[in-house]
Amino acid sequence: MERRWSTGTKRIVVVSAAVLIFLALNRLRALLAPLIIAMILAYILNPIVEGLRRLLRIPRTAAATLIYLALLALIAVGPALLIPPFIAAVQGFAGDFPDLVARFGEQLEQPLVVGEFQLDLTTGYRQIQGSLEGLVSTAAQQTVSIVSNVASALLWSIFVLVASFYMVKDAPHLTRWAEEVVPPEARADYRRLMEQIAATWNAFLRGQLILCVTMGLVVGITMSLIGLPKAWLVGLLFGVLEFIPNLGPLIASIPAVLLALFEGSTWLPLSNLWFTVLVIGVNVAIQQLENTILVPRIIGSSLNLHPLVVLIAVLAGSQVAGILGILLAAPIVATLRILVEYVYYRLLDMPPFPGEPMVTEGAAVSLGGGEEALGDGAPGGEGLRDEAMRDEAPREEGPRTED
Repeated sequence: MERRWSTGTKRIVVVSAAVLIFLALNRLRALLAPLIIAMILAYILNPIVEGLRRLLRIPRTAAATLIYLALLALIAVGPALLIPPFIAAVQGFAGDFPDLVARFGEQLEQPLVVGEFQLDLTTGYRQIQGSLEGLVSTAAQQTVSIVSNVASALLWSIFVLVASFYMVKDAPHLTRWAEEVVPPEARADYRRLMEQIAATWNAFLRGQLILCVTMGLVVGITMSLIGLPKAWLVGLLFGVLEFIPNLGPLIASIPAVLLALFEGSTWLPLSNLWFTVLVIGVNVAIQQLENTILVPRIIGSSLNLHPLVVLIAVLAGSQVAGILGILLAAPIVATLRILVEYVYYRLLDMPPFPGEPMVTEGAAVSLGGGEEALGDGAPGGEGLRDEAMRDEAPREEGPRTED
């Protein structure tokens, strides 16, 4: 007769496995960031590979190979086209910055008059002038050093591409394996949770890519139309920083305001001060357009997080995982919210998913329609209870075949 593990033995095994996993992750923490990036890349490319497989009627491995060959070609050509103009623009701005600061300082030599009070800004300006020039000069040098160190990250890039390729190629097998690990009686909940989490990450990742491209183009075109110098560099900055929720557009607005204040418009007959006000107004209008029209349509309400929660999550993510933690803070918090809500509803014996009836001993509760008595005395109550119990019973999983 087969002996089963006792409850104490099971607890020891679970605790030991958790400790071993924690120790392994601590020792291999350098691999976590590239592995997470590989998973995200595989998640984004998986629908493209599946669509190409169905369109061309070819094996999944061949479709994945074609997509990754195209990605490698883009990686090889993209930096050669984009990096040199970016370096030239940053270095040009750094070279012009001292003249811009001196020009702005001439405007501050005259005291600021507010009613009967006069405020001399020259002393404070001279104190921060050297700091600003040193900061910009250091930023320009760091830009060059960052680009020169791209070659040192080649090994990690190869690891990310190879790992994500195998994740995409074997995605059906990995999904099936993860589902088979779950006990049969919990697989229905597992599928629903995975659907909700997948919807959240779909809304964030693909939505953020679309938002980055859209906002970069909108800002670049708008700033060019009003005559902001280096408008396309500002648009590129807006597009890249769009990945940082809430804080990204605010940070990207700082160079645009400085350029407007120091250089003014290339064709509008406005003073630098009024042109700066115009740039700030245009940026505010673009952000309102994004928040009211673009974000609801592109990302939707899947994240549904309060801005303060996102801000706290971004700061916490920066402390835990640096840049990667900042970029993924919002979807991770949204995923944790889904899991916490599921556990909360299960602990209270409430239906964890919208529209799902929750069968109790005397009643079935539905999120959409309140309570319906299932007692023996209710008309049809016995049949309703039996049907609900059959729906809750685990179903045997038959053999699956892959397309």
